[in-house]
Amino acid sequence: MTLIVSECMPSAYQFITPTSPVFVYAIRPHLYIHGSPAGTVTVQIQDDVGRVVQEATPVTITSLKTLSYAHGYFRFLMSANLAQDATYRIAVVCGGGYSFNESAYVGVCHDWDNTKATLSYTANGSFEKPLDIEIWERLP
Repeated sequence: MTLIVSECMPSAYQFITPTSPVFVYAIRPHLYIHGSPAGTVTVQIQDDVGRVVQEATPVTITSLKTLSYAHGYFRFLMSANLAQDATYRIAVVCGGGYSFNESAYVGVCHDWDNTKATLSYTANGSFEKPLDIEIWERLP
């Protein structure tokens, strides 16, 4: 498995445009945690210019892993309604004393190697695949 990662400096985001209304229950980004960074991480739904629409409760980065290096899907609960044909940004945001450092950082993996993206997204190059983020929705 090869991981292509966008570092949180202090955030990484992916644009989405729902093709039908979506009631978001949770968002699960595929995070890569390198070393032992300090601070917190959260997920935000932002409008197309970066204004926060909804934010999950921040969690401490150290509570997400026990090893020196880790990657996996981490669930952030939230409740938000996304309108059809509106553009949003799904952002992974680090804060609470976090600062990027080559020896200790958080990144979001791209959907590159074991791809499962169902978006109608065309990458410009092989390293520009969309971020690997799952959006769980609550059905009516």
